[in-house]
Amino acid sequence: FFDSEPLIAIQEQSDLIVVEGNRRLTALLGLTDKTIRQSLESQTPRWARVAFWEVVPDIPVLVVERRDQIVPLLGFRHISGIEPWEPWAQARFIAGLVEQGKTLDEIADLVGRKTTQIRSMFRDFDILRQARDEFGLDTSRAESDFGVFNAAMNRVKIRDYIDAPLPKEVDPDQFPLPESSRDRMQELLEFVFGGEGGIGRVVRESRQLSELAD
Repeated sequence: FFDSEPLIAIQEQSDLIVVEGNRRLTALLGLTDKTIRQSLESQTPRWARVAFWEVVPDIPVLVVERRDQIVPLLGFRHISGIEPWEPWAQARFIAGLVEQGKTLDEIADLVGRKTTQIRSMFRDFDILRQARDEFGLDTSRAESDFGVFNAAMNRVKIRDYIDAPLPKEVDPDQFPLPESSRDRMQELLEFVFGGEGGIGRVVRESRQLSELAD
């Protein structure tokens, strides 16, 4: 623990809800709470070799009134900073800010990324959301390997094939693909990620995406 890296929590009535530092908090509970220690040991036997803390130390915690007060910190730390989330989590965070009414340009400023990058991440997230919710397609494998889907969408020919917009043309108020793109979107998902049981997958590594685009 460093004083410059406190847990961040929101005060809700008499409780503190930790919104940043949950893994650190879990580790501390494993060091100081016997019931939680037993649960952790059942998952990771190495916990049994870790010393138990009989005295709970004081831990630095920054308490804020509202979640939106920590958006710049979370966005920069986990998208542009030293502890990045997985690509899908980054895109979901951006989409959540859009749902709160922030523009993509504002989000770019908050998280310290170029507007084009934020627009691309949101577009790719929204394409999968549309494929799942509107087209009824299975996007689970693309969500799990969202970085590969990002890489596919960086190929102009692949974007053109499914009629995906350029970053500057992204409109957060409507889904990015036309209805006519459904069959081609399904084909793209199968080529890159495979259908049930991996059937139909032709891309085994990201450098093959250029071959697929051609």
